[in-house]
Amino acid sequence: MTPDDSRATTPAGSHAGNAHPPDSLGRFGDYEVCRREDGSVHELGRGAMGVTYRAHDTVLDRAVALKVIARGVAIEPGTRERFLREARAAAQLRHANVAAIYHYGVRPEDGECFYAMELVDGETLETKMREHGPLLLPLALSIAVQVARALVAAEASGLVHRDLKPANLMLVKAPGHAGDEDELAVKVIDFGLAKATSGRPIDLSETQEGLFSGTPAFASPEQVGGGRLDVRSDIYALGVTLWFMLSAKLPFAGLNLAEICRRQLHDPLPVEQLAESGISESVLELLGAMLAPSPEDRPQTARELLVALESCRADLGRKPRRWRRWRPRQKRRRDRFIAVGLILAAIGGLAGWLSTHPRVAGPNLNPAEKSVAVLPFQNLSDEKENTFFAEGVQDDVQTRLAKIGDLKVIGRASVQAYRAGAHSQLDLREIGRALGVTHLVEGSVRRWGDRVVISVDVIDVGQNRQIWAERYERGLADVFSIQDEIAAQIVSQLKAKLLPAEKAAISEQPTTDLAAYDLYLRAKELFGTFFVATEPRETLLQTVRFLNEAVERDPNFVLAYCRLAEMHDMLHWTGADRTPARLALAEAAIDSATRLRPELGDVHLARATHLYLGPREFAASRAELLLAAETLPNSAPLFQRLGLIDRRQGRWDEAIRNLEKAAVLDPRNLRVVRDLFLTYRFCRRWDDARRVLERASTAKLTAESLALDQADLAYQSRGDRETLEQTLQSLPPNYDPSFHVSLNRWLLAWQKRDYVEATRVLEAFPAKEISDPNLFVYPRAWFEGRLARVLGGQTRAEIALLAAREAAEEMIRTEPTAPKPIAVLAQIDATLGRKEEALRGAERAVAMVPLAKDAIDGPELLDALARVCAQVGETDRALEALESLLKIPGDLAYGPLLHDPVWDSLRAEPRFAKLLDSQRPVQKL
Repeated sequence: MTPDDSRATTPAGSHAGNAHPPDSLGRFGDYEVCRREDGSVHELGRGAMGVTYRAHDTVLDRAVALKVIARGVAIEPGTRERFLREARAAAQLRHANVAAIYHYGVRPEDGECFYAMELVDGETLETKMREHGPLLLPLALSIAVQVARALVAAEASGLVHRDLKPANLMLVKAPGHAGDEDELAVKVIDFGLAKATSGRPIDLSETQEGLFSGTPAFASPEQVGGGRLDVRSDIYALGVTLWFMLSAKLPFAGLNLAEICRRQLHDPLPVEQLAESGISESVLELLGAMLAPSPEDRPQTARELLVALESCRADLGRKPRRWRRWRPRQKRRRDRFIAVGLILAAIGGLAGWLSTHPRVAGPNLNPAEKSVAVLPFQNLSDEKENTFFAEGVQDDVQTRLAKIGDLKVIGRASVQAYRAGAHSQLDLREIGRALGVTHLVEGSVRRWGDRVVISVDVIDVGQNRQIWAERYERGLADVFSIQDEIAAQIVSQLKAKLLPAEKAAISEQPTTDLAAYDLYLRAKELFGTFFVATEPRETLLQTVRFLNEAVERDPNFVLAYCRLAEMHDMLHWTGADRTPARLALAEAAIDSATRLRPELGDVHLARATHLYLGPREFAASRAELLLAAETLPNSAPLFQRLGLIDRRQGRWDEAIRNLEKAAVLDPRNLRVVRDLFLTYRFCRRWDDARRVLERASTAKLTAESLALDQADLAYQSRGDRETLEQTLQSLPPNYDPSFHVSLNRWLLAWQKRDYVEATRVLEAFPAKEISDPNLFVYPRAWFEGRLARVLGGQTRAEIALLAAREAAEEMIRTEPTAPKPIAVLAQIDATLGRKEEALRGAERAVAMVPLAKDAIDGPELLDALARVCAQVGETDRALEALESLLKIPGDLAYGPLLHDPVWDSLRAEPRFAKLLDSQRPVQKL
């Protein structure tokens, strides 16, 4: 059905003065209004803002929907300018659930305002409900979710619709679902128009005849009153629409706007209208929040609403809960905590679903026949630089497969050790066991000129035989379509279920510019060396340069923008560049990606990473990750970041579950393995931490950092300094990522009171600052001053410590809201004997990030306070802090308590002896 059959007409008399007589129509710029066979104009529908016609784009030769703005609206003072200004912004909105705007203009001969938009082949929600009545809950939620996704994109572009209603929601059959009502696709039309033309309060004397005579029945109370509008007004309108979908009734009807507005503000929701619909408690609670009279009591952003709607959809698969009447409070505003609690409950509910539902929670980990690893493809080209091209083919195939929820697909980091040629002597079954899969994909690429040959085969590891092979020889421009075909064949061979959305996802190409893709691959490869780089800052900066070149070549390269944002965030997180300008660059990259593809899982993942690493908004980051999980079921980074956020929020069991999932998906990814190891270590689950390292060894993952972790585990859990010392001595001389090896050598010498060795290590250290693994940055002069003091050079010690203090103060000036530099200054002041200043600074740092706010940084700052208290003679306070720290997960353990000289002033205290004894390792028989 086309829109001419689906748009309701305005009742007689409503806007008759705004109609356009047929003889006034014809051409509007490049658009010619179409006529029917009888010669009448082909009108699609009309409403308060104007009339929509079917028209022909004479330049591009296509059919469009042409909306001519009602003259009564267009002649209002300032309307034309506002209309054109905001119309330009609306034209930038591109989203799968929004009808695209092609052109806005004014006809010069008579000043008629018009705009052309995508002609959607379907019916409106209004028409569907007139014909069929109320919708089933799954379909209603599906429609609401798609509209919410459109609102997310609009919010990112600074747009408010202001006229959401069933008549502005077009329904079309989703590809591949001709007979499935639950898979209707939604297109929101008239986006931006109401915002451009409704800057005045609505006249409360206007009457409403019937359910769909105009916008008032769906307008929020603040819109009726002429108040400031934002996305929360659209959320209210969507709430009315969802209510209507489920009941075919309006929650607040009336003879005129004044009556509707009074009922919105004072009447309870008529929940009896929904009693026969089988509505779940979660949906009823969400409707109550969406239809709250005050915007403050509704979901505050479109993203929050989307998370809540997805949670309601997740509830459909659970055992139904007993329906109960929802009784909103009357005669006062609903408490603000309703909306906040709803969002938190939605996040929690979706997280619970995430852990059990195979379509979102991650790969199907059990069926062996549906697990696969794509090994690096061999470069057979004469040019060595084409190695990046070969790796690009492999990377793209792996990325496409990873979008399929019915598959377990191993991450890129875990397969890189098996580069073509490096595993020729290895038994494929051994590789399969190390990666935890039963199918391997091997391939080779040869490129010359504008031609490419790609050969691929799939190996059944258990039977040690090839089950499929193919050779493709085509033009270079076809490389992405070849990768699409390869992915489809692998899915078929593994008999994996492929959903329509997944089929569409694996057919997408990341960019049309192969040079831009090569730069993107170089950036990914370089970042893979970051955690072992001797110059990590330069590694990140060079990665940024590659990605900037990539997006310059292709401004539509969404994945490059996502990775660029992550690199800027990493520069800020690691302390390489803590300026607000660096975070602004990250935000700009994410905004670019969001404008292009707001619904893409990679975009949600990039925003989640930014929220975690930048402003540290953990709850918002987690919400973005849950949205990303819908389309990235095999993403180890996604589950890794979920685990890290769980850790920050003190959900340690959930953190372990998510990090274990990440480790299954990427068993040879050093970052994932170490995050899981550290989480067990923080929880002082020493045996589990040990097993993580053993599993890494089984997966053939060997690295100096893991050897150091093994030694650190012996030190933390048993106070074994000898193993740590031997491991440090066995490391290669040039191995010192982020100078943490040098720091360990210095700390070990300091604890042993070997000041000659400590001096030697410090003299060999080139940097002016020393960062510990917890990202506390200490001036080198502080170490120099402490050494000078114990060696008897009091004057030299005083000079060095004052220089350290000045350097710490400069760090605070650079980052005035960061607590760790304040804690560093407090420790320097304690060393200088400035007791009051030291205590005041340490207490301030703890207050900035309390334990309840951050379960990682909070304990670290409390540990700094304990150190300050121990140094300045506040023994009881130091012991109280240590007792608190040992009751919760954290970095403090038996080894540091036993050996660190900072606790020497406490060792004679019985309470300290008791604490030490509580952490003493149990001797196994």
